[in-house]
Amino acid sequence: MYLGLRPPWRTAGAPAPVVEWTQRDQAVRAWSTGLFADRPSLALVIVTMVIVPSVSEELTHRGLLAGGLAPAIGRPLAIALSTLAFAVLHLEPARMVATAILGGVAGVLAMRGGSIWPAVALHATNNLIVALIGAGALPAIAAAIDHHAGLAVAAAAALTLAGGALAGRGRRWSGRLGVRAH
Repeated sequence: MYLGLRPPWRTAGAPAPVVEWTQRDQAVRAWSTGLFADRPSLALVIVTMVIVPSVSEELTHRGLLAGGLAPAIGRPLAIALSTLAFAVLHLEPARMVATAILGGVAGVLAMRGGSIWPAVALHATNNLIVALIGAGALPAIAAAIDHHAGLAVAAAAALTLAGGALAGRGRRWSGRLGVRAH
């Protein structure tokens, strides 16, 4: 267990120093422990923690916000502002670091691909892994993360960035989301 954090927080060890610094560890522990206390069905967890947030948040942040701002302020600044809004939306300072990394990569994927769907896939994959670990469906991965939190964070960040780089390779930046450059 990393700083006493329970699912889903232990899946992202990067927020742990922020949780400790803000002295929010008790509040985070209480919230995350209670999240799976009633053992909701896996289908309910997938719908509420994977599908709905992935589609709605990517449509809002990468589609409407970044896609709407990009023609006026440029793609990099639009990605940065939508990433900041995405991180702040998650309210808890401990989640903002990991959320900003995910949001930044999702922004690049959406802009490079000309569609929000690559960002939705990244977001859904992230949330699915967190949900499965939090629900106790992946105990070996949870144990590995607990015992090697720093390594797990480094690996997750590296894989996220590498995946974003690979997914965006070979495509030119599109002028707007939904329109691919030819």
